[in-house]
Amino acid sequence: MIKRSVLKVLLVLFCSYAATVAQAMWSMYDLRNRISSDMDGLPLLTELLVFSWIIPAVFLIPVMRFSFKFKWNIIPSSVVIVAFLSAYWIYLDYAIFDSRAASWSTYSRSEIIFHITGKSIIPVTVSGFFMLAAAAFILDYKNKKDLL
Repeated sequence: MIKRSVLKVLLVLFCSYAATVAQAMWSMYDLRNRISSDMDGLPLLTELLVFSWIIPAVFLIPVMRFSFKFKWNIIPSSVVIVAFLSAYWIYLDYAIFDSRAASWSTYSRSEIIFHITGKSIIPVTVSGFFMLAAAAFILDYKNKKDLL
């Protein structure tokens, strides 16, 4: 039987993966059909499905292990998770815009940041609230018989 802490980590990772893909597709939807300058012509959804789980997994697994080991409260753990994911989502949107739009034209760094801020603020906020609620629910779940 899988330990509850491992199952909680896997569920938070799955939710963060789903939120990452949804947020990036929502904020960069108008770039979905543009060719990427560095991904060998992969569609945006394929690029996200293949590569968007690596960085959150590398960060979230140690953070969650640390929070279980030192018995953090649910709210600080959830806030740390959402703060990291929000920063990662903004960086991901920056990378997508840079490879699919800015690399093919003459955008300055400040123009890219201005464009990304406008396109990402609502998707990052909504996805952040979703992840805050999901992480708090998963980490606070107390029923020992059944997690779902």
